[in-house]
Amino acid sequence: MKNAKQLECSFCKSSVTESAISGPDNIHICFDCIQLGNQMFESYQKKVGRNKKKPSTQKNLQELFDKVPLPEQIVAFLDEYIIGQERAKKLIAVAVYQHYKRVYSGEMKDGTVMKKANVMICGPSGSGKTLLAQTVAKLLDVPFVAVDASSLTQAGYVGDDVESILKNLYHAAGKDIERAQRGIVFIDEIDKIAKKSSMYGGRDVGGEGVQHSLLKMIEGDVIDMGRTTSSSRSAGLPKIDTRNILFICAGAFSDMEKLKPDRVKQIESKPAIGFGLTPTEEVQDSVEVEPVIKKHALFSNLTVEDFILYGMIPEFMGRVPIIVQLDDLTQQDFEYIMTKPKNALVKQHQHSLAISGIELQFEPAAISAIARQTILFGTGARGLSTIFEQLMLPIVFNFTGKKIQSVTVTESYINSMEEADLLVVKKRATKRKTVS
Repeated sequence: MKNAKQLECSFCKSSVTESAISGPDNIHICFDCIQLGNQMFESYQKKVGRNKKKPSTQKNLQELFDKVPLPEQIVAFLDEYIIGQERAKKLIAVAVYQHYKRVYSGEMKDGTVMKKANVMICGPSGSGKTLLAQTVAKLLDVPFVAVDASSLTQAGYVGDDVESILKNLYHAAGKDIERAQRGIVFIDEIDKIAKKSSMYGGRDVGGEGVQHSLLKMIEGDVIDMGRTTSSSRSAGLPKIDTRNILFICAGAFSDMEKLKPDRVKQIESKPAIGFGLTPTEEVQDSVEVEPVIKKHALFSNLTVEDFILYGMIPEFMGRVPIIVQLDDLTQQDFEYIMTKPKNALVKQHQHSLAISGIELQFEPAAISAIARQTILFGTGARGLSTIFEQLMLPIVFNFTGKKIQSVTVTESYINSMEEADLLVVKKRATKRKTVS
């Protein structure tokens, strides 16, 4: 067997049997020199990248800071999609503006650092909690993820661990870690992880334990998304810094009235006339006092102590200092929701039928009837979608594809759901001209 021809590397002068790169004039480069050169190149790239990254990052942050809308502009944008809840929209607008001003401005020259302030939204089901957070994220063009707190469990138990929240945000940001670290996380049903008082000394897997697991994440820390015991698919995920992520927690807290009955027993009475008068027997004889129960007394001036009494641990509430309270929607609110916003249900269904060449109209009395039925459902604004799907089913099924010019929904149709109560106008047949 013939011996393999020996070659000499032109760089390290070592003898090799195979050349990685060969050139003219008997020039050869061995694999070891290629590998060493590659390592030197990567080291140089990292060094150059670090030197150029600082001014570029500062410039990008300044551009982002200039794009943060003022609180008035945020409220104006929210008004286009959300009806009512005026005070809540102002609180959200200021909280979001302050948060992103802190994120993009960074540390002050004197070393002052603005403290992070997360948000707690409480209000009845269907009052617009999720929509508020979604709309703000849309305006700011930041990654947004909504999670259900009731599906979370403490680390080491079956279920979604808290790190799954950040994984979802990371994927929502297109796996851009820098963008993910400026996103918004909406944790719904937060009242479902309140501390249970009847655990008989057992582990509160779905309550207090989850609150403790969320503390570091909500306050701001570097979290290893790859550290999980529930799934092996998370291996290789980067660490994420949550200091600039805005956490918005929300819940109905529907049982709070059982803990603080005085909140629903607040009474308004007719004011006395004059100075220094008190509701004595003499005044009560002269002025008829008519007590009126406040409709939204339960969510009037809620404090941190109320949430702690409900079952939220003090450490958790200390990290969500901004409390936003939503009210039940009134009949007028429902009527506006159906007709005024950009994504109003009436506009959506009118557009849908217009594609089929049919004009859809609603009588004002029909809109009022739908609002009254929605209030009876007790599911808030989300109940409107259910009612609209029911009332539109016969219209779409029976009239689409036929020679119908317009359909008008009446109050009688809302109450009876009979096709005969609709006002239907058929298209006129066009006469063909005869050629003589």
